[in-house]
Amino acid sequence: AADVAAASAWTARHFGGDAPVLPFSFAYGDARGPDVLRSWQFASATRSSGPATTERVLTWTDPRTKLVVRCVVVEYRDFPAVEWTVSFQNTGTIPTPVLANIQALDADVERGPEGEFVLHGTKGDWCTADSFAPFSRPLPPRAEERFASYGGRPCNAAFPFFNLQRPGGGVFIAVGWPGQWAGSFVRDASDGLHVTAGQQVTHLSLEPGEQIRSPLVALVFWRGDDVVASHNLWRRWMVAHNLPRTADGR
Repeated sequence: AADVAAASAWTARHFGGDAPVLPFSFAYGDARGPDVLRSWQFASATRSSGPATTERVLTWTDPRTKLVVRCVVVEYRDFPAVEWTVSFQNTGTIPTPVLANIQALDADVERGPEGEFVLHGTKGDWCTADSFAPFSRPLPPRAEERFASYGGRPCNAAFPFFNLQRPGGGVFIAVGWPGQWAGSFVRDASDGLHVTAGQQVTHLSLEPGEQIRSPLVALVFWRGDDVVASHNLWRRWMVAHNLPRTADGR
């Protein structure tokens, strides 16, 4: 229950209230998305979307160009997990200004004064004997780790699942996208880490009626020092909420 409450507090900080710290970003014309959204028309709705999930729909509309930015957030009540997807739709009558550098995940992570960040992940497929081999890499001050898939295949040369460990726990990060993606983990000189992930390249204008979406981002938070236990938590969430099932529930 405490883990779920901690995840819920993170979700409320980043998607709730009057001034959420939105964990995604984009450029729109000459403006940066999260900044320009503050002056747009805003609406939100919350509903129970399943026995253990709550769905929030946040919508921003540009009164000038009629671009609609829509973020659908799914919060889990039985796991310390949250996921979201961002979409962009031109509801106007002329092409939009350029949309660029859409980051489905753009957020800061802090750690305590003791210990260090460690990034756990999988190498992805390199058509070699060590394809999909696991790795663990410390992220000391000013360290950078950047990943990108190759050839339009999401697991080719990189794997879009990460377990970011920090003192006392961590967070799983999944980039749900069946194509080209890129992500980065950039450490500052103090106790912070900046994380981004999304489709590798976006630079486009939407014609009237056109709509695109970002990759889905899923986070599963965990506490403690047992990385194996955290992997099992991730697996239990995947089995409970993401594994395909037959009509009889198998």
